[in-house]
Amino acid sequence: MIKNNKLRGWTAQREGRDWESLFKHRAERSGFSVVRIPDGCRQVGPHKLMRVKTPFDWILSSDRGVIFCDTKSLDNDRLIFSKIDEFQLKHLKLVGRSGVPAGYVCQFRETGAVVFFGWKILESCQPRGSLSIEQGILIGTVDSFDLSRLFNL
Repeated sequence: MIKNNKLRGWTAQREGRDWESLFKHRAERSGFSVVRIPDGCRQVGPHKLMRVKTPFDWILSSDRGVIFCDTKSLDNDRLIFSKIDEFQLKHLKLVGRSGVPAGYVCQFRETGAVVFFGWKILESCQPRGSLSIEQGILIGTVDSFDLSRLFNL
């Protein structure tokens, strides 16, 4: 059982890294300047570091504007509440209030859909709830998605 859980964890991490790599590549090929916010840490002792949360993973900019987002790779057809990080949502809301796209760009591995969930729809999700693909903005498939569609919201 423990081996299966570890294997699932490693598989999920690999799929997440693969999705982030594809996301960055597609964004750059679409003309975006891409900034990946690195994982954070702080020193808590002379030889000890502690991980700290970052507000979100990506800042994308182009001549059309800027997008603040985090990426999620999901193994089913819903974004469940527990995958929405309250700390990230707080910061996405902070930057999104100015009218720029801010939210999650999700890869749904089961269907191949790539969907954007803005901070307002993320905020509406309730504990033990979830968001369907239809509640977000379909921006394409894993093979072909267009982030510039987020400027037409």
